[in-house]
Amino acid sequence: APKSGTTTSQKKVKDINDSQSSVYTDWQDSADYDIGDRIPFQLKATLPANYNAYGEYALTFHDTETRGLSFQRDSVKAYIDGKLVDAGDYSVVTEGLSDGYTFEVRFDNLKGITAAEGVQAGNNSTITVEYESVLNENAVIGAAGNPNTMHITFSNNPNGEGKGKTPDDTVIVFTYKVIVDKVNNRQEALPGAEFTLEKKI
Repeated sequence: APKSGTTTSQKKVKDINDSQSSVYTDWQDSADYDIGDRIPFQLKATLPANYNAYGEYALTFHDTETRGLSFQRDSVKAYIDGKLVDAGDYSVVTEGLSDGYTFEVRFDNLKGITAAEGVQAGNNSTITVEYESVLNENAVIGAAGNPNTMHITFSNNPNGEGKGKTPDDTVIVFTYKVIVDKVNNRQEALPGAEFTLEKKI
């Protein structure tokens, strides 16, 4: 079980109202999109109550996507208590990763980041990463969905080396298909009937 006051993490996704394509929901655990859509995701870590006792504090987000999701590296943004972090203060890694991870966002030492100045122990300070992925042609259609899982690893010993890991947290993106048949009044298929299905924008 996690220690009291230790680092915690969560993953969320936003959904969109198809009848008002610019209106997103709040962050939640599942969503449905069409193939080709860009999907916003959020990773969040809460710092431990004894954060001030650390001389250095490392934290890494590990994210694993299924084949139906294509990570968009250029969309990554990071925040500390809502303050945007300079892209040079963390790294986004996609190559040479173990355990099947799609990408990692690494903070080698939060103590050395300008955006983290003033972070105090016990005030539930958060590190947030937001990014987008595209639902691609490999997406699973139907109830099984397309899961996306994350956890973090973090410093957990102020007096020396030590690393903790949070439990996995998963969100699911669903997509569906529509089958349309043109029939006569006897429910017989009309030969040569064609349709154009367009997404409302």
